[in-house]
Amino acid sequence: MQPDVIQPVQSVVVAIALGSLVAAWAFQHFHAPDRTEDIRFSVPQQRYFVAVGIHISIILAVYAVLVLALYQLVLLATKGTDLIGCWTCSGDQPS
Repeated sequence: MQPDVIQPVQSVVVAIALGSLVAAWAFQHFHAPDRTEDIRFSVPQQRYFVAVGIHISIILAVYAVLVLALYQLVLLATKGTDLIGCWTCSGDQPS
């Protein structure tokens, strides 16, 4: 693989890995006060899966917003203010 291909692939893999860790944490966070079996079988199955899905989706959305915000801050810190308002020239700027 070319070096210019490895970095985007590595970035995607790291983002997916961190996202899956955040999703696992969100699942555990949802069940924090009680055992999984106590919550899962005390409500209808459909309601349980909807609640877990919503909980994990919200936490993953917060994670995605933080990743995108951090990316913008890193881009601003490394490339300077020359890129503000320019969405197509980020690859054209020298490092």
